[in-house]
Formats: sequence, C-alpha cells, structure tokens
Amino acid sequence: MGKLFLALAWAFIVGVAAYDTYFAWQHWAVFDAWEMNPLARWVAGHFGFGVLCGFKAAAVAFSALVAVACYRYRRWLTTCIYTTVVGGLHLGLSLLYVFGLLNGY
Repeated sequence: MGKLFLALAWAFIVGVAAYDTYFAWQHWAVFDAWEMNPLARWVAGHFGFGVLCGFKAAAVAFSALVAVACYRYRRWLTTCIYTTVVGGLHLGLSLLYVFGLLNGY
C-alpha cells in the first residue's frame, strides 16, 4: 500500500467522520431518533454533544496515528487490513448518508 493510497484512504475516513459530526450537529434536536450507536447516545445524553464530538475526533485521530505507525514500521499486512476495515466502515456510513439523501431523509 503506497503512501498516496494510505493518505487518500485516511482523507476519506476523516471526511466521512467530519460529515457525520456535521450531520449530528444539524439534527441534534432528534439525535435519539436517528442515532443507531447506543454508546454515542449514552455519551451525548450524559456528557453533552461537545464531549461526543471530542471523543469522536480523538478516536479518528488515534486510528489515523495507528495506521501511520503501522506503515512506518513496515507492517504492511496490518496497515492494509486496518485501513481496509476502518475505511470499509466509513464507506458503509457514507453510503448510508448518500442513500438517505437520495430518499429525502
């Protein structure tokens, strides 16, 4: 996996995470109705939306740093699998948003 592919994959992941946060901010009033992650609902309910956004940003940053560390130490298989799994999850999330927008949600 080349540097360019790794950078593009993580740019996509960060972009999807940023849009997810923006969407949550836009629809905060009905957050409990559409959010499927019970941990996110619990954190937002007990600590507020700002803490949820900070936690999400920290998790994405930590994930990106793990991918960079794996790449730096020549652990190609780990980097490929890790980036593919995290990227696949964010690809699924982005498709959920795209289909939702196309269907008027």
